[in-house]
Amino acid sequence: IEPDKKSDLFDKVDHYCSTIDEIKQFILDGITETSDKIYFYTPSSIYSSEILYDIIINQICDVYMIESMGMQSYSVTTMKVGPNKLAVSVDFSYFDDKYSIDEVKNMKKQSLAKAKDIIHELDLENKTEYECVKAVNQYLCDNCVYPDKEPYSAESHSIYGTLIEKSSVCEGYARTAQLIFSLCNLDS
Repeated sequence: IEPDKKSDLFDKVDHYCSTIDEIKQFILDGITETSDKIYFYTPSSIYSSEILYDIIINQICDVYMIESMGMQSYSVTTMKVGPNKLAVSVDFSYFDDKYSIDEVKNMKKQSLAKAKDIIHELDLENKTEYECVKAVNQYLCDNCVYPDKEPYSAESHSIYGTLIEKSSVCEGYARTAQLIFSLCNLDS
């Protein structure tokens, strides 16, 4: 980090994560709130870029799909602030920065509401696991199309693209099915 930027980062850090689980929870809270930046201190002995990637991509984005919806990339700035202490800044980018944070929050709300409507509409609470899977698959096939041409939009990789725009690539279909199954307490 350039010297003049160090003080800016240092001034914004107000949270300390002493374990990997605390880092995960702090990042999850930030993504759930659709934060564009989060700042925290952590012991340098537990931090690495590989651990951060695993937390954000494998433990959060692949599990908390509504919370992380549209989060496409992140960048990290770290600064050593003591013998075994780092200040960390994580910047999140949602939907290629095409929408404001408030618009992304609204997109998340719309997607979750639509998923819940589908559960009610398909009466999934009263179906067997097999019937649920079959009904969700049929619903997605009947109500969403694969985009005609590349490059595919960021939305087409998301639950929002599948449920609201009704146009999605396989990732959007899969995330949508997984979300609905999760809301029905089905493992997928």
